[in-house]
Parts: sequence; structure tokens; C-alpha cells
Amino acid sequence: MDYEEYKISRDLAWKIILDMGFTELPIKVSAICRKLGIQVRSYEKAKKLLKRHQLEHKTLEIDGFTLGIDGRYTILFNEHCSIQRNRFTVAHELGHILLGHVPKDGIHITAINREPSSKDNPLEQQANVFASRLMAPLCVLKSLRINDAKDIARLCDISETAAQFRFNRLKLINEREQHKSCYGLSPLEMEVLEQFRPYIESHML
Repeated sequence: MDYEEYKISRDLAWKIILDMGFTELPIKVSAICRKLGIQVRSYEKAKKLLKRHQLEHKTLEIDGFTLGIDGRYTILFNEHCSIQRNRFTVAHELGHILLGHVPKDGIHITAINREPSSKDNPLEQQANVFASRLMAPLCVLKSLRINDAKDIARLCDISETAAQFRFNRLKLINEREQHKSCYGLSPLEMEVLEQFRPYIESHML
């Protein structure tokens, strides 16, 4: 994934936050899906749908995927995973949909959904960038004076594994900030920060 692809995913996450009018953490991913008309169902509740399209085997391989059928999308997830893991799974799949990775015609499924890896293909990396920036926007976390990954997990309602990825990124950007400005370079980022201002002022650690 090159920097331009990264920016597209990052900026899309910020635009969704702004368009939805979110002003506090955790981000309500289910509300985004409802507004966009995207169904979200557990593997258990989608048994008949999965059987109809001979996709039962997928439930044994991955934590979640998107099923696109004739222009309508359904995000499916493993109900045996934690709520926090499933929130990120849904955000990841939402990224695939909004980034145009899932065609509207016919039946299509996304390839994988698990913890991110540097070996993932560019589409998976883009979906992970979208999900992480949506669920845990760094400009907000920095302003809250986050001290560790557990703070991020608690405030953003994501897994400690996902929170550690964001905390590592926060530390990296803070280190870069000592040499050159890294925050507030995008008008979108500044809009997100302003939208969260009352929340930040009342929740600063």
C-alpha cells in the first residue's frame, strides 16, 4: 500500500466520523451500518443465508467477511469472538465496502479478516487503516493525553491487541513530532478534532 492509498483510507475514516456527527468515543460502528443500509449478522443468525450460498466453510476460516448480493451488502461475523474484536471486524468490512473492494453485482466475499500483518495484500491493509483510524482517531487520542494501550482499549472499546497497534502508532507520531509537525496538517483532521472538543475537555486523562 502506497502513501496515496493510505491517505484515501485515512481521509475516508475522518469523513465518516464527520458525516455521522460523532462527538465522543467509542465510535458507534453499528450506527454507520444502519444509516448506509448495510446488514450486520452473526454467523449463527445467518445460517440459512450461508447455507444457501454454500459458504459455511468460511465461518471456520475467518473472523468475518462481507457478502455482496445484487447491490446489497451483509457483514457477517463470528459471534464467539469478543465484542471488541467484532466491532473492529465490522469496521474492517465496512472499509472494504466503502473503499469499493466489494463489487455490487453478483455474489462476492472479502478474503480475510484477522489481526493485521505487514504481509497482507494492499486491499486488506487499506481496510485495516480505515478501521483503525475510524475506531481510534489519533488526533483525539493525543489530545486526551493517552498513557498506554489499555486507555485506548477502554475508551475506544476495541481489543487490547488493536489498541496496542494504535498506541505504537501514537508513540511513533509523537516522536516524529519532535522534528516536524505531524498533527493538524489536514483540514479533515482539524474538523474531527473540533467536533470532539467538548468530549476531549471533559475526558482528558
